[in-house]
Formats: sequence, C-alpha cells, structure tokens
Amino acid sequence: MITSYSPNRTFPVYCQECWWGDGWDEHSYGRPYDFQKPFFEQYKELQDAVPRLSLMNRNAENSEYCNYAANNKNCYLAMGGSWFNEDCSYVRYTFRSRSCSDCFGVQRGELCYEMMWGKDLYGCIHSDECFDCSDCAFSLNLRGCKNCILCNNLHNKSYFVRNQEVSPEEFKRIRDSLASYERYGDLEREFSELRKTAIHPAAVHVNCENSTGEYLRNCTNVQNGFMVTDLEDGKNLYITEESKDFMDCSCAGFNGCELYYECLNAGDGGMQNALSFNNWTSSNIYYCDTAQMCESCFGCNGVRHKKYCILNKQYSKDEYEVLLPKIIEHMQSTNEWGEFFPISLSPFPYNETLAQDYFPINKEHAEQLGYYWEENPPEDLQMEKTIDSMSLPDSIDDIPEDVLKWAIRCQESGKLFRIQKLEYDFYRLARLPLPRLHPQIRYSNRMTRKNPPRLHLGTCSKCKKSIQTSYDPHQKAIVYCEECYLKEVY
Repeated sequence: MITSYSPNRTFPVYCQECWWGDGWDEHSYGRPYDFQKPFFEQYKELQDAVPRLSLMNRNAENSEYCNYAANNKNCYLAMGGSWFNEDCSYVRYTFRSRSCSDCFGVQRGELCYEMMWGKDLYGCIHSDECFDCSDCAFSLNLRGCKNCILCNNLHNKSYFVRNQEVSPEEFKRIRDSLASYERYGDLEREFSELRKTAIHPAAVHVNCENSTGEYLRNCTNVQNGFMVTDLEDGKNLYITEESKDFMDCSCAGFNGCELYYECLNAGDGGMQNALSFNNWTSSNIYYCDTAQMCESCFGCNGVRHKKYCILNKQYSKDEYEVLLPKIIEHMQSTNEWGEFFPISLSPFPYNETLAQDYFPINKEHAEQLGYYWEENPPEDLQMEKTIDSMSLPDSIDDIPEDVLKWAIRCQESGKLFRIQKLEYDFYRLARLPLPRLHPQIRYSNRMTRKNPPRLHLGTCSKCKKSIQTSYDPHQKAIVYCEECYLKEVY
C-alpha cells in the first residue's frame, strides 16, 4: 500500500479500495459525547481508532503515487491540489496540464519544466510568473511572449534574448544548447542574477478587484490571499479557488464552495464548513476530519455519505439539533469552541508538512514546542548500478535508457534517487538534461524563487509610495507600485 502516513503511527490506515469499500462501518467507532471531558480529548480517542484513507487521490488512472490530487492520468508525484493532469511528474498545485515536470502553480501548461506560477504555457522552461507564453526559458514576468530567453517584463515579444531582439537562428542555437547540463547550469545561474536586478511588481494580480496578496487571479474582495483563483469575498487564504465567502483557509475550495472558515484540504463543492480537515463535497460540517459527501456532522472522523452524526454516532435530526448547542456550550466553557484542532492531533510529523517549508525549525526546537517529529529512514534503492550524479553524461543525447535501472547520488544532499520512465521520456522530448539533484532538493530550490505567503509594508522603489508586497524590505529587491510598474513595462 502506498500511503502518506508513517508506519509508526498508531491509527489504522486502509488502502483506497478498502477505505471506500463496504467492509467496515464508521458508526461502529461512534461514541456518546462525554460532558466531563474536553472535546479534543474525546476526539483524539476517536481519531486513534478510525481507519484513515491512505491517500487523497480520487479518480486516478495509472497515478497511484499522487496525494491531494484528483482526475490525473499517467502522473507521478502530482501533489498538493493537482487536478486533471496527464503525463506529469513532480508537480504541485498544477491544473489541466500535460507533459510537465517539476512545476508549481501552473494552469494549462504543456511540455513545461521548472515553472513557477503561470497559465497557458507551452514549452516553457525554468521561468516565473509567465502567462500566455510559448518556448520561453529563464525568464520573469512575461505576457504573450514566445521564443524568449533570459528576458523580463516583456509583452507580446518574439525572439528576444536578454531583452534584445535576435534572429530565429540565434534563438535556436541557445535553446538547443539547453540539452547540455553544463550550459543549462550557466543559464540558471544567470537567471538567478537577473532576478536580483529585474523590476518586480509589488504583487502579481491578474483580473482582480479590491484584493491584496500575491499570485491572485480573477479575485474580488480578497484580502491577504496567496495563490488564490476565481474567488469572491475572502480573507487570509492560501491556495484556494472557485469559491465564495472564505476565511482562514488553506488548500481549499473548487467547484463552487461557499462559507468556509478555518478549513484545510477541503472543498469540491459544499457549503458552511468550519474548523475541519480533509472534507470533500460536504455541507454543515464542524470539527470533522475526512468527511466525504456528508451533511450536518460534528466531531466526526472518516464518515462517508452520513447525516446528523456526532463523534461518529448516528442521531435523528431532532436529536442532533438538541444535542449540538449543548456541546458548543460545553466547548465554550473549556475554551475549545472556535479553535482549530491542536497540533497534537495532527496525523503527520511537523517535518513532513508544508509548515516546514514556510516556518522551518529543527528537531530540537520542534520537540520543545511539543510537535511530533520523525526522522526519515535511510533510502535503500536496490538498483543494478549506483552512480554519482556528476558522472552522468553532459547531454541528454548521451544518456542511455539504462539509466532507469540506476540509483543516482544527489550532488548536493548525497541522497539516492532514480529516474522514472515518465521523466526520462519527458527530458528526451523537451531536449533537457537529466537532473543531478534529488527531487526534494529540486523542490526546495524551486520554493526559494517564491516569496513566503506574507505581506510587508514597503515603498515603491521609484516613486516611494507606500505599498503592500510579499517582498521583504530586507531583500533589497527592486519593487514598483502598480502605477510605476505599468508605466515602465508598457
């Protein structure tokens, strides 16, 4: 069984087929509410007993190694809200894309690699914040461009290198050189320097009204939102989409959700969800974990197609409506009502969550705070051959398909990794070199190109007007307000 849960966890974990099957009854774990105990104490007892779903991976076709994903075909490690993709690997928060690898926040991309936040892309490589572009590489903030390399803040341009027009032959020569790992590395380093000297908009907003945050698209009245798409009336949001009236939510939404508060990994329709985790297509849900297609449930875990349940125990509608206000009153007396699940109830160790990406701490600090931490076991890849990554041939043309049988040692971390057939075919098709870094190192490096999800009060580098931006003033980046940025680049 493939699962996101460590073998050391105490609760049972079921595979997809068994969890969705009829071989177990969630009501069998039900228990009456005990008004002599705090709610979270009772919930922990329920949580430790109810089987958990191995992966949140719905409607997967040949995509069993995916999590918090749905409707993917022939995908490998499509994670963190990746939907409707085909032939993609190592992608996060990527939608309706095809033949993409190592991307974050891409919508409708094809044959893209190492892209960070973009839409309607074809053949784009190692670029950030590009829209409606094709065959662009190592570029920043492009709109409607094609055949551009090492460019920034261009619109509707073709055959540009370093913001200067070049011949199609010169562009092709540089693009073809990317098949070489050495040459790819040279341009990657040049792109890193370009990011330091380029003009950055205070915020990347596309078709937004009365909204603040970063990476917003088609939003109205969204405050302090990050990577939010097609949302109206929201506040304090991270990766939310296609919804209305949201507050304090992360990785939530899709398909017309409404009235969500403090929800994590929840959505796909539904209304009025609060203080819950992993709930999909459910309404009137409070303090629930993994409630699937449910209505009017409180404090439940692992329930499917249920109504009027409390702590997995079935009640009639009248019984539910009488008991629930008493429980809320009890939780108010214990100062639990309105608070999200404490971290002691997290089914994951701190170092295996997204929190470690944005708020990194070491094991000692985590344990001082009472957070669960688990060391990853050493990797043991039983392959025909182990090779140091820097010993690989420079060009993708010189790497044989036998590499699929090799264990490759990451040049930076020393960890072993392997190349999947899906990846190998992608690199050959995209004319790109084989990576020398472990996938987790590649992901960590990619995340350094994106600012943490928080706003700072700063000043425009040109007119000195006060601005809100995700760029920390200590970064010394060149950041323009919207008015100055538009004047500069148009």
